[in-house]
Amino acid sequence: GKIRFTVYPDLEHDSWTRTCDNPKLYEWMLEQRNDRFT
Repeated sequence: GKIRFTVYPDLEHDSWTRTCDNPKLYEWMLEQRNDRFT
């Protein structure tokens, strides 16, 4: 798959809040496909 790696240099442990607030995360999730299975 295509990995997307984002670094938030101004954040420490709580990086998931900003990540989950980003609508592009959900667009990216919905783009993922696994064609090996039906």
